[in-house]
Amino acid sequence: MTWQGRARRQASKASRRWVHQRCLASSGQPSGEQESGGGGEGGGMPDSLPLAGVDTDWRAFRARLVSSSSSAKQAGAAPAAAGDEGAVWAHELPGPEPGCLLVAHPLLFTAAQTYFAQAVILIFAHDRNGSAGLILNRPSDYLIEQIEGTEALQPEFSKCRLYLGGDVGRDTLHLLHGVRGLEESAEVFKGVFVGGFPAARRGLASGKYTPDQFKVLTRYAGWGRGQLEEECRRGVWFPAAASSAFVLQHLSMPSRTQRAQKAKQRGQREGINLGGTLTESGVAMWHQIMELLGGDYAKLSAEMKDVYRADIMELPKDLGDSQV
Repeated sequence: MTWQGRARRQASKASRRWVHQRCLASSGQPSGEQESGGGGEGGGMPDSLPLAGVDTDWRAFRARLVSSSSSAKQAGAAPAAAGDEGAVWAHELPGPEPGCLLVAHPLLFTAAQTYFAQAVILIFAHDRNGSAGLILNRPSDYLIEQIEGTEALQPEFSKCRLYLGGDVGRDTLHLLHGVRGLEESAEVFKGVFVGGFPAARRGLASGKYTPDQFKVLTRYAGWGRGQLEEECRRGVWFPAAASSAFVLQHLSMPSRTQRAQKAKQRGQREGINLGGTLTESGVAMWHQIMELLGGDYAKLSAEMKDVYRADIMELPKDLGDSQV
């Protein structure tokens, strides 16, 4: 059995079954199966039940259920302090859903579609007709002011870095942020929004907002009917739920040039050749969520930390059709 199969069976099977049973019970439907082993050591029953109110964030509540289950603790998953505002947490999911993250299998996308290598993708649309998402950890070397056709975003967004969001929609731009109430923006999940360029420009111009509150991305990733579900079943992506704090803490990432300059300066000070700077690159976000997922995911992250190929993980300077 592969490491992924063990992770899914050992780390989440019992916790997913427990959550499913409780959801059915709350709706008055029979579960169809009983939890084996009761709530003792090694069972799926959580040690304590979190409380839910009318204003409870259901994703945070589910994360608390998952983290409190004995099976999740035994698998080594990071505890989810989901009740705390601003907490950074993540847990695996049985399949994709709106607002989830896709974590790329690290051994894939090394020859083709390398912009997906160790990518973390936010799914902002998902239904029976297909799915769409934004790669969160692919910063380019370009600022908005250097991109033709972005005059409408200047000067307010001039110094914002451009990120590659995917391989669909060459002329599309997307705005990711955590600004609640921003006009013309849509909430992906609680605390995370897309859209709202006009209102964001006005807020930046007045000093109400700062550029580091926004991430500007070009293009997006897309899947047809049933395609994403099939890729998840084949292990191409690890679907996960994560807190808004996790997504928003990565709004700003240094470019390849900035990382190279910092590595050179540090190397000159310490008399060493640092080469690629893994901890400051977009792939650091991939490692963080794998560690939060715990178990075999965390073990795989540890194994991959010594593997860093700039030809794969770094975006090419040319983002033309031949590259993406």
